[in-house]
Amino acid sequence: MKSKTIVSLISLISALFIVGCAGMVMEYTPIKSDDGQKGYFVRTVYGLIDGTKKQAIKEIEREANRLCPNGFAFVSEEEHPRKTKWGAENGQVDLVWEVMCTNA
Repeated sequence: MKSKTIVSLISLISALFIVGCAGMVMEYTPIKSDDGQKGYFVRTVYGLIDGTKKQAIKEIEREANRLCPNGFAFVSEEEHPRKTKWGAENGQVDLVWEVMCTNA
């Protein structure tokens, strides 16, 4: 009985790890510059089981290329540590890029 519980626990932990690595949270918000150029704020999260900053950057670049098929110009990057209800940092960081699409 004990070994069955341990196997179930290991399976659950493995599944959570695989899901965390398989797909990062990816959100975007469309924006326009003063001259009408299309752009986006692209956000993902990294840390804990969400992967590394290097992985997050790779995923943001992939999403920016998908949103801007003719390429994009990097404008800025912001990082915002996530916090618990009590104000303590929880090990996760929101990574936000501002990109403007290239007109070609």
